[in-house]
This record gives sequence, structure tokens and C-alpha cells, in this order.
Amino acid sequence: MQSPSQPASPKPTVLIVDDEPQIRNIMSDTVESLDCDSIQAADISQARQALEQPIDLAAILCDQRLPDGSGLDFCRELKKTSPDMIRILITGFPDMKVAVAAINDGEIFRFVSKPFEVSELRGIIREAIDKNRLVKENQRLHSALVGANDQLQKANASLQKALSSSFALCVDIIDRFDHVLASHSSRVAKWAVAIGKQFALSQDQLATLEIAGQMHDIGLISSSRSTHGNQQIGWEELSPLPQTAMHNHPKTGAELTRFLQYNDVPEILIAHHEWFNGGGYPYGLAGERVPLLSYMIAVPDAYDEVPMSRSDAAKFIEENLGIRFHPEAGRAFLRILNENPEMTKQEREVLLTELQNGMKLSCNLYSPTGMMLVPKGQSLTPKLIQYIHQHNLSDPITQRIFIES
Repeated sequence: MQSPSQPASPKPTVLIVDDEPQIRNIMSDTVESLDCDSIQAADISQARQALEQPIDLAAILCDQRLPDGSGLDFCRELKKTSPDMIRILITGFPDMKVAVAAINDGEIFRFVSKPFEVSELRGIIREAIDKNRLVKENQRLHSALVGANDQLQKANASLQKALSSSFALCVDIIDRFDHVLASHSSRVAKWAVAIGKQFALSQDQLATLEIAGQMHDIGLISSSRSTHGNQQIGWEELSPLPQTAMHNHPKTGAELTRFLQYNDVPEILIAHHEWFNGGGYPYGLAGERVPLLSYMIAVPDAYDEVPMSRSDAAKFIEENLGIRFHPEAGRAFLRILNENPEMTKQEREVLLTELQNGMKLSCNLYSPTGMMLVPKGQSLTPKLIQYIHQHNLSDPITQRIFIES
């Protein structure tokens, strides 16, 4: 157990408020069995003293009947003053109507009746810790996006026009985080818009679809780059932490784009891994419960990421019409590929020594300090290649280089 005077611990810390020492000790042992720290308080006054300490509290286990007030009233107070702290109410005198109303109003996370089963309490505490981690991760991502705005403005004056748009900023953040992921997102956006045109969508709908396509995997910036290729097949074999990040990335992306006020985009992003037959994630939605524009992203997303040749990937789409994929969206995409074989072109990675006249960069080329040397889409000339090599001698280029193939 940690006293309120000790410095903050890197472990999640749970505040336990109960006037019975034996109950507090049982709850403390339960918390610490989850590799968390605990702080004990016998009443609301002591709890407030603990809250004044420089400790980031992940959750609170609070008894309903305390010597100096109501635990539920204290939780209502904490909802305003410490909204990120997950609140669990414990009582030996349950009033289910009050408890359910408190949960529905967001005042408490869970309600536990005394006497409680330690195993049940441990599971509830684990859920609370996980929820607190998710809340903090979302906040971190929001802060990263906001902070990146200032960072990129200082990095390169030529990006000023792009930085005036939050959409362009987010696309650039994805590209700097992982160019392979950014290129995949660009291809998915291009193909999704082509499908949308087959459905005669309005210009506003096509614009929304393009944004959603470019942003559909922004939730993956919370996960390791090495896990990105496992989205379509095999990610269930990952360890628990990256698996959770993969499973939650549609929700994380939706929250980020909702924060940026992208109209219908969050609803499209959160459903882009749902299946037509309900076998997808994160909610197992099916049929018309999934936005049509989500289906239009899902088809090229899978086509571009399944570990298969392009011809086998097209067969994979065809074999899963009506299962994973919206039948009409899948048929439209396959027709697009048949009529426009140039749309299957990809990119490949090259070494600096392999740069040749006529090659076209598919990524922005930056110096280690963030200065843009050559923009994406630029065709290389002998003079430009010489400039890149000269710059590399004085300030070695550290990023990976990709060209259109």
C-alpha cells in the first residue's frame, strides 16, 4: 500500500474509501494482486486529502455509507473534479434503482454489493484500470495531434498551406508516423472514391468518402508499426496489448476524427472493419446497420492488405461477397480493377544508390531536421539525384525512400 505522502508510482493507483479496516485491506490486496498500487481512506475527508497529493489516481472504490457523507454524492462530485478517475460504488445496502440511474448518468462505472466475491471485484477493477488507460491514451493522441500542428509549422515553411487544413495535417502525421500506412490509406481513398462514383454519390459524399479513406487507419498510430500488416488476416495471434490496439483502432480513429469535427467521418471509420454478415469488429454490426460508405472503404482496404498477389486478392474479394463485403460495393470494385488495370500499381522501396533518372517519388523526402528536400510525386532528374546525394554527404538522410512502380 502507498501512503499519500509518497511520490507518484508508475503503476496504476486505486483509492479505496471505506470505514471498515478489514474491508479496506481486502480491497487493497485485490488491487495490488493486479500489479497496481492502492491508497486507503476511512472517510470522505481522508479521501479528499489523498486527492490533493501529486498522484494520478486511475480509479476509486468507494463505500456508499461513510461517516461523513454519501459515497454516491462523493462520486458525483468526482465526476466533475476528476472525470478521468473511474468510479466504483460499493455498499451493503443496495438500492438498485439509484445504482442503475447513477450508472446510466455516468456518475459511477460499476456497482458492487457487499458481501462481494473477490474474483468478481478483481474483474471489475481490471475493467476500470483498462478503461482509465484507454481514456488517457485517447487524451495522449489528441494532444499529439494538436501538438504536431506547431511542430510541423516550424519544420517546413512549404507545408504552411497543408497545415491550414486539419485534414492535411492528419494525413501528414500518418505519413511521418509510417509512410507505408500512409500510402495504403491513399490507395484505399482513391479506390473508395472510384466505388462511390459507381454508386453516383454526390460531390459532398465523395469528399467525405475521400477523407474517411485517407483517415480510416489513423487509430493505428497508437499501435506498433509492426502490427499494421495483420489487420486483415492473423492479428488474433498477436500478444494482448497490440491485439487490443488493433481491435480498438476503428473506435480510436472515430474519436480522433470526432474531436476534429469531421461530420460523418467518425461513423464511417468506426464501422470500416464490420462485415456484411456481422462477423466483423468492433461491434459485430451487419447489413444496413453498417454505413454504405464504410463498406466502400472495407473492400479496397482488404484488397490492399491481404498477404496475397493482386490477382489472388481480387479472388478473395469475390469469394467473400455477401460474407465480409457488401455485394454491390465488391462487384463495383472488381469491375473498376478489370476496366482500369493501372489502378493496381503500387510502390517499391529503393536505396539512395538505386535512384535513377525518371523515377517518381511516392513519399516526401526530408532531411533529418525536417526540411523537405524533394516533394512526393516529383520525377527525378540527374541534377536532382546529384542534389540528394550531396545533401546526404553533409547531412545523412535517415528515412526510407519509396518510388512509384
